[in-house]
Amino acid sequence: MSPRLSLCIPTYNRARFLEEALASGLREADLQAPGTVEVLVCDNASTDGTAQLLERMSAAHPALRVIRHPENRGFDRNYLSCLQQALGEFVWVMGDDDVWQPGAVARVLRELDAGADACLCLAEACDLDLKPVTVLPWLLGANPPTVWRIAGREDLLRYFNACAFNAAVFAFISVAIVRRDRFPLDPQALEGGFDFGYLQVWGMLQFLRQPTQLHYIPEVLVRNRISGMHADNFSYGNLFNSWMHDLRWWAYLADRQLGDDPELRDAFCRILGRNHHNTILPGLRQHAPSEAAWREAVPLLQRAGFSPVRIAAVDLAFQHMYGGRLPMPSLEPAGLCLADLPLVARGARRIAVLALGGLGDIYAGAGLLAALRALGGAELIRILTVPEGAVLLDGFEVRPVDPRRYAADEVYREAVAQELAGFAPELMVNLDPERGVQGDDLVNAALPAGALAFELPMRGQDERTVKFANGAYTRLVPRGAAMFEALGLAPAAPALWPAQAARQEAGELLALQGWDPGRTLAVLVDDPAGLEDPAFQAALAEADADGWTFVGLSGQSSTYRKLEAVLGPRGERAANLAGVLDLGSMAALLQLCGGFVGGTRLLGSMATACGCTPFLR
Repeated sequence: MSPRLSLCIPTYNRARFLEEALASGLREADLQAPGTVEVLVCDNASTDGTAQLLERMSAAHPALRVIRHPENRGFDRNYLSCLQQALGEFVWVMGDDDVWQPGAVARVLRELDAGADACLCLAEACDLDLKPVTVLPWLLGANPPTVWRIAGREDLLRYFNACAFNAAVFAFISVAIVRRDRFPLDPQALEGGFDFGYLQVWGMLQFLRQPTQLHYIPEVLVRNRISGMHADNFSYGNLFNSWMHDLRWWAYLADRQLGDDPELRDAFCRILGRNHHNTILPGLRQHAPSEAAWREAVPLLQRAGFSPVRIAAVDLAFQHMYGGRLPMPSLEPAGLCLADLPLVARGARRIAVLALGGLGDIYAGAGLLAALRALGGAELIRILTVPEGAVLLDGFEVRPVDPRRYAADEVYREAVAQELAGFAPELMVNLDPERGVQGDDLVNAALPAGALAFELPMRGQDERTVKFANGAYTRLVPRGAAMFEALGLAPAAPALWPAQAARQEAGELLALQGWDPGRTLAVLVDDPAGLEDPAFQAALAEADADGWTFVGLSGQSSTYRKLEAVLGPRGERAANLAGVLDLGSMAALLQLCGGFVGGTRLLGSMATACGCTPFLR
């Protein structure tokens, strides 16, 4: 009787890793009933001692089958040899530098017994020493379906649109288990799929166009060494050539296999874009050997789902950094990460703004908010900010976010991230100059919808991995006027927009006093020491002599008494509202007042953003 499952390893000159991979497969096979699982190795004429290793392991494990090709057939043909030579009803092909986790085979056999035609499991990406780095989910969403019944075109389209990485369409061999008699084993049926490195995807597209029950196992059953970390991984000379190979091959595969259905073809192409969402676009621009090479990449990037606006923004970034201008000398906190503004380049329709560092972020970014609001082309601007910031931003769609809860509550964090991803912004603006962890996470959450990632900071991860991930990024446009110039935005005066009800209330308050708003001075005090400042006292005396009226404002009720001592002697020409008004009402009153005096830097920024001008002369 044939085995239920064949564990297959195609190999070439990986003796240093193969023994560990093979030992994990033999261990898993020995745990099953005799005859249930076989282990097969197809050696592509290795010259590094692989033959001697296999001879030794075969002697210790008589059930191990070894097929040695007389010459190197290339990976694709060796992969096909595994499927052709396997005796099992199902085949699980493993990379020769990866390992099966304990219990992996038993877990998959349960899914096969439940009716699966193919299975897809998760892998833990590791460094060369199998030290864990990350686990990537192959499908979009927090809890994607675990059983996909693909009975026809609409089901396949739905599946393609749910794929977050190309592993979901079996580009990563180690996480895929397939029914052997459903995979095309005749080389003629795979014509056009050889010598690109993705023969398995070519075959699986034919597999999935038949009625298929696909089981997604959201559990780590494999540990894999990240291929980019070892030099013996196949490559095409440099990063640009490697990425262009992927783009060309994926488009070719889509045209040949799915060309009769443009919607299905385009959905398949976009999987590759999501797979490389935060590296391939800036990486291709930075590593392109010439402008002609970059222009060749652009239509392929569009096919992979990158919008023309996003491509133009990255090109703009590159020109700013390298197009005859001096690059920024360092990653200064005063600089704005270019990834924070990937799509300001004249065309974003859905904009998300992050202001999670507090009210200071909103005040510092008020000019940029005003410029975005004046663009006119945006259909929707959503601002994620601290709860108290919402009252300052009437006319925007505001999503209050509690940064402390975000950092501590995983369920809350996932809900915010998923909501942002569902919003699908074309533009991400981060007003936090320090680019904290909340901003990192949320920008990455929106990546499939079209934002760029931050440079990864060092937060205890493997240093080589962080360097590898950061190698492709171009970053930093300076804040201020140069930022507006670089991004093609017209400078705008800082502006905040408290609610209409707050503005009406502030107007009624001044009207009730019978005061002229233009001749009313806002007295701002949060730091009582400011009351002793000679310039502050001189300004009050000058305004008093000029006949101004005064309104005392502060966000703290504790300053009420100190302000009362300053304003009380002015009788009916002064009103002390320190600690009485909420933030929105304070902002509305500042919009009406003819000037302000005093205040901390934060309060002064708020007053300026409300259109109030300093009285100090």
